[in-house]
Amino acid sequence: MTFGMGIILTEEEKELVRPVVSNFAKNLLCFNDIYSYEKELRVQEGGHTGGQILSAVPIVEALANVGPESAKRILWTMCREWEVNHHRLVAETLRKYPSSKLEAFFKGLEYQYTGNELWSHETGRYK
Repeated sequence: MTFGMGIILTEEEKELVRPVVSNFAKNLLCFNDIYSYEKELRVQEGGHTGGQILSAVPIVEALANVGPESAKRILWTMCREWEVNHHRLVAETLRKYPSSKLEAFFKGLEYQYTGNELWSHETGRYK
């Protein structure tokens, strides 16, 4: 994203954005797991011997003792909480370190949030 937006972060700025990026990565990976789970399950049940499904869905199923649909609803809620946390982290960072460059970087992450969710929902990759 920084390359595409022409943003060059200093080492100090990279440290400042690290919590926001980490929070974003959880959201991105979680949406991937929610949307890709059914396809991964079909592939595994079809005899693929590539190993075990690596997804948050069966982990939440086991931890909460619920089925896959309930696990996905729990993960959806977690994704929404990470979005709320994103806004809190961004506001906190910009309050302490006001910067138009950081603002632009954070806005780019917000675009990725919505883009990733829509792409995950619409892509044939998970069908």
